[in-house]
Amino acid sequence: IAGLASASASRHRFEEAEHFATRAVRLQHDRLAPQHPGMLEPLGILATIWRTQGRVQKSLQMLDRILQIQRSSLPHGHPHISTTLNNLAYLLLEEKRSQESMPLLKEAVQSAARCLGAGHE
Repeated sequence: IAGLASASASRHRFEEAEHFATRAVRLQHDRLAPQHPGMLEPLGILATIWRTQGRVQKSLQMLDRILQIQRSSLPHGHPHISTTLNNLAYLLLEEKRSQESMPLLKEAVQSAARCLGAGHE
């Protein structure tokens, strides 16, 4: 169902995409613990849909939830955490909330540098 949500979103059919993504979240929630990494894909799709629709507060809340799940279920320094930090920070920057975004950007860059190694360009 998450795939249907992504496909619908890519065709700019956001109401349909949101329906599929919400259904995927419910199905995963019924099968998995709320903090299980299997929740990440449909939650990420919802965050993207809401961001695209300009529903920034909902997207920020979802990205925060995703980050919490990642921090509790993935190893420290996992590249997905860096990506979520980056996405969250840039959305905050778009909202003129630079004070909140800068620590996230700094953490994302430091984490990515650790993952990629010293000589990566």
